[in-house]
Amino acid sequence: MISREDAALAYVQFEVLSYVADQPKSCETLEGITRWWLYRQRLAGGSALVRKAVMGLVREGRLVERRLAGTSPLYAAPPIPPFPPSSDPSAPDPRDPHEE
Repeated sequence: MISREDAALAYVQFEVLSYVADQPKSCETLEGITRWWLYRQRLAGGSALVRKAVMGLVREGRLVERRLAGTSPLYAAPPIPPFPPSSDPSAPDPRDPHEE
């Protein structure tokens, strides 16, 4: 059986990833994630739970941490990698809408 803490952690991670999926250019501090991204949520663990959830997502590579001098770390979606080159030279480039 899953513990309440594990369920709460999974829920916060889901909410953070949902927000990032809807707003892929978003970038925010832990405090901002708690206040702005999850503002509707009433979390029993509060900011400690958000921190644990975000750090878990960073470890998994589902969020990245950005550091700027003199500021708190920012968290965002990882960059989208470019399409790999096709091994079929006759295949159209999926990035070019004019090729058919």
